[in-house]
Amino acid sequence: MLRWLRVAALWLVLALSAGLAGAQEEGTDYESWSEVASRAEEAVASERASTEAFEELRSTLAGWRDTFLQAESTNASRIQTLQSQLDALGPPPAEGESEPESIALRRSQLNDELQRLQAPARRAQEAHTQADGLIREIDGIVRTRQANALLSLGPSPLNPALWSETAAALMQSGQSLVGELREGILSDVKRSEAWRNLPVIALLLLLALLLVARGPVWVDKFIEWLRSTTRRGSGVWSFIASIIRIILPFLGLVMLVAAVRTTSFAGVNLQRVLEMIPVWGAALLIVRWLADQSFNRNDDIATLPLPPKQRVEARYYANLLAILLVLRSAGETIGAIFSYPDEVQVVLDYPVLLLCALMLWRLGHILTTLNDETDSDGTLLEGSTFRCASPAPSGGSPSSSRSSRRSCPGSAMTRSVRG
Repeated sequence: MLRWLRVAALWLVLALSAGLAGAQEEGTDYESWSEVASRAEEAVASERASTEAFEELRSTLAGWRDTFLQAESTNASRIQTLQSQLDALGPPPAEGESEPESIALRRSQLNDELQRLQAPARRAQEAHTQADGLIREIDGIVRTRQANALLSLGPSPLNPALWSETAAALMQSGQSLVGELREGILSDVKRSEAWRNLPVIALLLLLALLLVARGPVWVDKFIEWLRSTTRRGSGVWSFIASIIRIILPFLGLVMLVAAVRTTSFAGVNLQRVLEMIPVWGAALLIVRWLADQSFNRNDDIATLPLPPKQRVEARYYANLLAILLVLRSAGETIGAIFSYPDEVQVVLDYPVLLLCALMLWRLGHILTTLNDETDSDGTLLEGSTFRCASPAPSGGSPSSSRSSRRSCPGSAMTRSVRG
């Protein structure tokens, strides 16, 4: 009787384990995976899909691969327990030998249960191998295309025949944008809508004008007031005020764009240009702020110890570099809107990139002079001088406190670090 109860309990455990394994296997939709894998195999075999489509397909396959990788650990602890139980029964009898009936029955039951529990993990492992193989094939196709594109000879921007085509494309784009704006202004419906929104438009324009034109002036006056009325902590407030000097004009540009969009005069293409104006303005403001902090006329603010003349030159090159990058972004935006061919886009990019290279070369040449102030031939940290904020001596005057915050040799700093 006890033996039959043990057998019944074992079959109950087997049924529950099989149900659990089936539930875990059902958690992964292998039918959907089969459809995705078939579509991926067809795309890889034909190689007619675009690179963007292959990248999207690869992302989908990578998600499936991660799912299968997690599914490979299904029932891992239970499988390990069953394997330990089988090991405890000893090795199976050799051919021609036998073992007790109870041990043989138990070994058979454990093997059946082990196979049931291993089935989901094995299926997930096979699917993982398939997904990983498809991803490698897609990577190979994309790399081959990128290599071919890198080695292919495109249109030359120095070809004079392309200059007239580029000029014509720019004029046509400008006329199209002006035509959209003129069409919106001449529309009775849009004029009536703009008239209804006139108070909001006027308020946005007024705020934009104040923030863009007067915001930096207000911040500069606030910084000067802080420096004249405070002795300690003014540097922190000046830094915060300099950040506000970026935020106010940026908010003004956002309000200006909002005012133009509220009029409803802008067409679809002009709307896309308006969306980029705050981005371009933010780039100009941030680079200007970085240049001002790095190459400021004030020795206490400038983070790079350059001579005053070189600081002015470096700040000029940095601001000009920001303008060039914004011009290139504007060219790419207009090119995407009006679908410029490669010949036109190359002619637009070439002078901007050439000037960017020149600005970077000049900035690099200026920064190399940082190593000329000391005898060290090491890194920028070793060969430069940096401002040291040492505490003022007790009872010292403000002038002595300021003199103690002079630059210290970078080599001495290096020696202290190494020591």
